[in-house]
Parts: sequence; C-alpha cells; structure tokens
Amino acid sequence: MEKEVAILISNYNGKHFLEYCLPSVLDQSGADFDVFLIDNASSDGSADFVRENFPQINIIQNKENLGFAEGNNVGIRKVIDRYPYIAFLNNDTKVNKDWLKELLKSIDRSSEIGISTSVILDSQGQMIQGAGGYFASVVTGTNAGAFHNQEYRDFDLTKDFPVFWASGCSFLVKSQILREIGLFDENYFSYYEDIDLSWRTLMHGYRITCSVGSCVCHYGSGTWKGRPPSFYLAERNRLLTYFKNLSCFNLLWILPILLLARLVFAVLFFDSLAHFVAKLRGILSALLWIPRYLPKRKNIQRLRRVGDQEVFRNNLVMFPLKNHLR
Repeated sequence: MEKEVAILISNYNGKHFLEYCLPSVLDQSGADFDVFLIDNASSDGSADFVRENFPQINIIQNKENLGFAEGNNVGIRKVIDRYPYIAFLNNDTKVNKDWLKELLKSIDRSSEIGISTSVILDSQGQMIQGAGGYFASVVTGTNAGAFHNQEYRDFDLTKDFPVFWASGCSFLVKSQILREIGLFDENYFSYYEDIDLSWRTLMHGYRITCSVGSCVCHYGSGTWKGRPPSFYLAERNRLLTYFKNLSCFNLLWILPILLLARLVFAVLFFDSLAHFVAKLRGILSALLWIPRYLPKRKNIQRLRRVGDQEVFRNNLVMFPLKNHLR
C-alpha cells in the first residue's frame, strides 16, 4: 500500500545536520509517509551515513550539485505519481512531533488550499524566523518572513492564516498542484524558487496557509548564505520571478521601478565590494536572461486563472499582523 506523503530532503554536504534532522522526521505521528534524501553529490559521506544509520530512508543520488530547485525536481518526478502530497524540508532543521500531521490538517481544510507551510523557528525554538512570507513592498521586491524576530511564546497557535509564499525550508503541497503549475524553475539553482512556486500557485486560484501547529527549528544555511553567490542568485531570481508572473499591464510599470529600487538598495546597503558586484551581476544577468524567459512567461500567463489583484489579496501586508499575536 502506497503511503500518503513523500518527504523530500535536499542535501549537499550536510551530514552533520542529518544526525538530528532525520530522527525527528522519522518520529512523526499521525501520518503515513516515506522519506527521500536527495543528495547533490556530497563529498562528506552523507549518503553512506544515511545508508548505514537510516536504512528505511530512500536515497536519490545526483551525480552533481543540482541545487535546491533542480535537485528537488529530480525527486518530484520520481514520486509525484505515487503520493498525493509532497513535503519539502531543509536538511538543517529539526521538526516537532506533529510537524507533518499539522501540515496535512491545514492543507485538507479546503480544496482551495494548495500549499501549507510551517512556522520556522531559530535553533533554540524561541524566536520566529518566518511563518510563511509576504512582500513588504511589491514594487521594490522587498520580501520578509511573517512575524520575523517575534518571540514564539507570543504567537497565536489557535488559527492558521493566509500567506503569499511558503518557505522552502518546510512546506507541503498537493501533487495535483505541481501537475497543473509545473515544478521548481530549474534555472534558479537556489533562492526565490519557493516564492516563484507560491506565486504560480496563487495565480491558479489556490490559497497558501501557514500551519501554526507545524514547527521547525532551523539551524541556518551551511552552504552559501552571506556569500557573493547568494546575493547574485537572489537578485537575478527575484527579477526573473517578477518578469514571469506579473500581468502585462503591471509588468510595464512595476519592472522599471523594481530595477531602480534594486540598484538603489545595492548602493544604500553597501557592505563589501564583493557583495555589491554580486548584486549588480545578478541584476544584469536577469536582464540578459529575459529573451530566453519569454516562452516561460507566455506559458505561465496562458495558464493563469486569476488576476494580480486576487493573487496579492493573500499578501500579509494587507492583513493586521497583530491579530495573530497574543
């Protein structure tokens, strides 16, 4: 009998994280699931460690580091026709015992909900890193995790709430949704792929909810965070996401403002020459990629079911955040 959920955990040289991540995942209650480790050609013995210590976990071993987006797509293609739900989880996490059960409960509340995402906490489980996310300013591309830096003890655990995007750190999606909207954008490698997927989900008329009972302690990126490649990819992928997903009318007036804003921010928040150059390279790269992204944009817009006004209705900036604090 097939299980209900396929849990995909992307890994690159994260053996030291897997030692506490995997036991917490396998300790889940109230859900039938299989776990798949997607190993992106790690050189630290991650795959062998899992084979020896967690033989019940399926290993998908890529021959090179495909990044979060394409690496997970390899896993999705292997499981999408066998499981009605797919969960994505970072390797540098530890989940609570009801993590998966709560995600399932939230996503099954309505046929209109396509994705449920977790509350992401710091490594101590005290401060909220994000509970889904929203755009603080759509025209400048400023996005943030909901309730970032709020104390978890002040968080209202009684009701889920809508968000604009699900955190790639931990979320659950109906396989049916991925069949309709497509998978992660493989050109992204990493960064913004979760926002792009969420945006396309909303464009199809589905909703995204934060499951307040599903909690994840996040120990932080051990690969690129804070290094020039992360700034390059974030700037490039942000602009490409806007280009693909905005309606024609809104793209014409928002994109010029967005480009100017990203350039201004690169100057205002200058902290090192390497980071500054990486951001400029990301912006330039996005502009150079626009011609090859025209077919993607055309296909996404062809499949659109709702307009931008409805899409951004779920943006938390339009909701009083204080209502979800005790």
